[in-house]
Amino acid sequence: MVNDMTLQDLQQIGITPESIAHAIGFGFAVVASFAIAGWAVGVVISIIRKI
Repeated sequence: MVNDMTLQDLQQIGITPESIAHAIGFGFAVVASFAIAGWAVGVVISIIRKI
């Protein structure tokens, strides 16, 4: 069953455009930080193997 929710209903439960933008930004930051950490670990492993 689908309810007809309006923008005011969403704002009453705390879902605002700002909160959505914050969640998207936080998610992007988490994914980017894991990617950078993985790259750094790969570089360190390749340096250790060359020694």
